[in-house]
Amino acid sequence: MFRPLIKRVATYNRRLKFSRIKERYRRQIESAGLSYDLTPDDFLAIKELVLLLFTGLGVFGYYNAWRDPTLIVVSALLGFFLPDLKLSDNAKARQRKMLKSLPNFLDLLTLSVEAGLNFVAAIRKVAERATPGPLLFRISTDAQGGGSRSDAATGARQHGAEAGFGGFHLVRLGSDAG
Repeated sequence: MFRPLIKRVATYNRRLKFSRIKERYRRQIESAGLSYDLTPDDFLAIKELVLLLFTGLGVFGYYNAWRDPTLIVVSALLGFFLPDLKLSDNAKARQRKMLKSLPNFLDLLTLSVEAGLNFVAAIRKVAERATPGPLLFRISTDAQGGGSRSDAATGARQHGAEAGFGGFHLVRLGSDAG
């Protein structure tokens, strides 16, 4: 319903040269697992629209109920920070899911490698049998992305808001040597 409005505002945001802010939001969006659906320009558009909505509600409340200007300021601040809080919550929930599924994934992967499969074949086998989730999706796309496992590990560390992920990638890098 709001998607066309968000996209229209995002086209104006593409002209803005906030490269560091946009890069930070890109990493947060990716960490939350929303990069397939949301760009940094889209997120900035959402922030702007929510800010306008909450400021409008604050002005409405000021004129119709509570004659205190702090209502407008508080509602504007809430509107500005609410999208960031929601994105952060989504990223943390995804991290928790990944960490929760990590032990099971490692057990299945270890069994597959010990059964004689190479690393990429073991990941494919685990992907066939495991419950789909953010960890499985992330690791399988990193390993099958066409680059080396070292490149996949480096890329995942750079994307890196996933807590506990770096240690797993060190194990992966160690498996290249052996």
